[in-house]
Amino acid sequence: MSTLLRLADVEVGYGDLVAVHGISLEVRQGEAVALIGGNGAGKTSTLRAISGLLPLRRGRVELAGARLDGLRASQIVARGVAHVPEGRQLFPSMTVRENLELGSRDGDRRRHDETLEFVYALFPRLRERERQLAGTLSGGEQQMCAIGRGLMARPALLLLDEPSLGLAPVMVKLIFETLRAVNDQGTTLLLVEQNVARALALAHRSYVIENGRIVLEGPREQLLASPHIKQAYLGL
Repeated sequence: MSTLLRLADVEVGYGDLVAVHGISLEVRQGEAVALIGGNGAGKTSTLRAISGLLPLRRGRVELAGARLDGLRASQIVARGVAHVPEGRQLFPSMTVRENLELGSRDGDRRRHDETLEFVYALFPRLRERERQLAGTLSGGEQQMCAIGRGLMARPALLLLDEPSLGLAPVMVKLIFETLRAVNDQGTTLLLVEQNVARALALAHRSYVIENGRIVLEGPREQLLASPHIKQAYLGL
């Protein structure tokens, strides 16, 4: 598989704080890749650097060989990267459908409607609640809406930040089953997730980030067999 996303020696931070210390990783076309680690490890900062929400201090970010770093977030979305942020960040006083349509970048009405139907097929509950205000949805329904909004951009690469956060186990299962379906249909995924067991089950490959540095990487079988992963993240 060809490389879709490449980070090379990326460093980002906030003021005097360095959050990510020169990390390098790649995501191949069609893969699901997980970035796992504890709180404050640098996972969210890495996604924000990719999507243009946090400027790089050093390094480069490439999508299909073209530089993304230095571009505005809107330009990065136009290149085919959609970001589903931690905490959903919906517009609570707008309806489900209005929130979904905010994610669309397609001026072709037919393609727009086809994409909306695709999202509704993935998440039938959103169709049922399309006229309901997003702020009145359950946490799981809000997460469905946030993922659906990201998919409305027809991204080549979907970035997901903690999609299971705060959800009931039954909803976590549904969200991850849907992400598997999205990946199986060709969308490349880069997933940040503290539910390590779920993340490793979904991902073809994973990177472990600790204190802003990649400390381990490999396919799911290799990481599941790692004593460090078993002890630090799986409680085994």
